[in-house]
Amino acid sequence: MLKKNYFLFAALGLGLYGCAQTQLKSPPSGAAARSQVKSRTPSSGAAMRAQVKSPPPSPVAAARSQAKSITPPSGVVEPLQLKSYHPPSGQTVWNFDYPIKPFTASIGTATLSYFDPDNTGWGPGQTVFAKASELRLPKVNGRDATVMAFPACNPAQGYKVTLNSPPNGVDVMAGYVSNYTLVMDLLMPVASGKPYISLYQTSAQNDDDSEMFFENKQGGGGLGVAGTYNGTINTGAWHRVALSVQCAAALGGSGRVNKFIDGRFVGGQRTTGDGARCRWALDPGFLLFADNDGETGAGFLTSLMFSDRVLSLEEITALGGPSGKGANVPGPAAKKPLRRASRPVDVIAHRASTGGSPENTIAGIKRSFEAGADMVEVDVRLSADGVPVLMQDQDVGRTTNGSGPVYEKMLAELKKLDAGSWFDPRYAKERVPTLEEALRAAKGRGKLFLDVEGHNMGIPIKQALDKARVGPGAVVLSAGNSLDAADEWREHVPGTHIIWQGALPETSTAGLFKGLKLKGISGFNIDKDLVTTEFVTAAHANGMNVSVYTALDQDDILRLVDMGVDAIETDYPAALAAMLPSK
Repeated sequence: MLKKNYFLFAALGLGLYGCAQTQLKSPPSGAAARSQVKSRTPSSGAAMRAQVKSPPPSPVAAARSQAKSITPPSGVVEPLQLKSYHPPSGQTVWNFDYPIKPFTASIGTATLSYFDPDNTGWGPGQTVFAKASELRLPKVNGRDATVMAFPACNPAQGYKVTLNSPPNGVDVMAGYVSNYTLVMDLLMPVASGKPYISLYQTSAQNDDDSEMFFENKQGGGGLGVAGTYNGTINTGAWHRVALSVQCAAALGGSGRVNKFIDGRFVGGQRTTGDGARCRWALDPGFLLFADNDGETGAGFLTSLMFSDRVLSLEEITALGGPSGKGANVPGPAAKKPLRRASRPVDVIAHRASTGGSPENTIAGIKRSFEAGADMVEVDVRLSADGVPVLMQDQDVGRTTNGSGPVYEKMLAELKKLDAGSWFDPRYAKERVPTLEEALRAAKGRGKLFLDVEGHNMGIPIKQALDKARVGPGAVVLSAGNSLDAADEWREHVPGTHIIWQGALPETSTAGLFKGLKLKGISGFNIDKDLVTTEFVTAAHANGMNVSVYTALDQDDILRLVDMGVDAIETDYPAALAAMLPSK
């Protein structure tokens, strides 16, 4: 028998699968911003709770009568063939299969409970656990799985996940879980009520804006926050939503939230911080379907998985769609993007990253080429004894277990540092690589794009090329926007490609291009938000190529391809490669 409940289920509907990006909801990022207004002045705590009424009552029988049995849409789309999913050790899965205690985890040690700071006892009366057929919902991949039906929660309601995972990532010293993956097998009803529906909230007190929303509109909407929404969750159909998070809180950090629907990568967002705690970091847990402004809605969840590491793009792709057996069990194979680029471009892996490996490491370089990158961008600095090494930041603290400036450390000191565990314990053996080692790792695979962080590095870079037994064609060198740097590369590393990087030049006249070419500059690497079709056309007309950085979602990629760029720098080389036709 179903427990009597009192919340409103919306009737189910069917939509089309596609990609969407909307510039709307714009909350702040970082812990410091949690006390700020995102786009309006919210109330919080008991005062806010008192202002928000509970959802309108409706018995579950009414929900059954409104619901329609809908077969999820399927298109004639070729499945992606990628690596297998490897279950992480620190994972917890909830399938709601225990009638007496439905929040009991099927696997793992994290716990799930009602968020009820006002002790109203709302949870059991407004949450229903039943088979999909009892709720007149579609089966989950052919299985009549158990479903948790949840209401539109007010600010004093939600579902609390308490972690039993050790701290990790950039906020490990503060005790936070900074790297993790969340997978939900869910069904969202037909659009009604609030324009955005919270999926999860990292503030355990629900005192700020949520970290990820479903864009609630007719036919279905995307996943996102802060104005960037990607993919489409069709209303009335089961989907597997996966969010893998790698926080970055220090200046220079390049963290990301990776968004997937049914195993398909649909977009990413930066988690770059300002020195404060990353807003996506977890301590001691997080809330499901809660938001401080009450931007929530009713829906259905059949399985939830939490992992305390960043699952790779390949692993999440291998998980595919909802299986009906649990969010940790692979379901229908992920499909290739429905939206494909009109022509091929070169793929550049930003900071030797694939979205699932630590930046500026040998492992990252190898995985980037395996994922389909034509070129791998790395950051180069000099050690105290003049050896070029890979490191983005001036200080080693963000990406190693050490501290202090790179230029104050001898190579032997740098080699003692762990350059991988901050990202994932599986990479504990990664060390700070020298440029020579990076060149050897790239040899026979592709080129390295060297973003040089410093001055007077022409001779050390040439020495690294010689020691690795590769020629100047093995690298592309960034001159930034400095003609002096271009002179240095031309003098000490003759024959290499030199790239002007950063903002657009003030003019795009033939004289400008001629002057740069006389300095040995053969192309540009421009911020994706600044590049224009007119500039790309002018550069090509003057025999120079244009690459752009750093594209994180499909809409940007397609726009840039149509603009005519020659290469795109991204954190997701496999996802970009999957969108491109063969060369």
